[in-house]
Amino acid sequence: MFRKTFLLFFVFLCLSPQTVKLEEQKEKQKSPYLALFLSGILPAGGQFYNRNHLKAAFFLPLQSGLVIGTLVENKRVNKSWQQYQNTDSMSDYERYSESYEKRQNLLWWTGVVWALSMADAYISAHFYHFNEGSELILLPDKKEIKLCLLRF
Repeated sequence: MFRKTFLLFFVFLCLSPQTVKLEEQKEKQKSPYLALFLSGILPAGGQFYNRNHLKAAFFLPLQSGLVIGTLVENKRVNKSWQQYQNTDSMSDYERYSESYEKRQNLLWWTGVVWALSMADAYISAHFYHFNEGSELILLPDKKEIKLCLLRF
């Protein structure tokens, strides 16, 4: 008697609307290559694609600021180089040298942050449904009862 009640209870659990609903709600996975591509051409593009808005709020101003800073510093390098070419003074060369070094540092930081953004977008697309949750249920079989893990 107890065994039949036990089996009926678990059959009821297995056929409950919540379990059926979980199987129907499978959402499309995110493409890691598309996330990588979007993050490569747009600042925080992959993070927006993966719906990681908090990470996008971090990467967007950081990448944009580094790109803008690099472009501004590049103009300073060109301007100071022209000024050094015209005057041939040591102070102009030092100004050019400082601007050049600053621009090189900004280029490296821009590349590193951009690569981190791309790697984050790629990995986040792989783990798109990872943090959603899970539920353990017991499924009765003809001869045994199985323990299954459902993810939702």
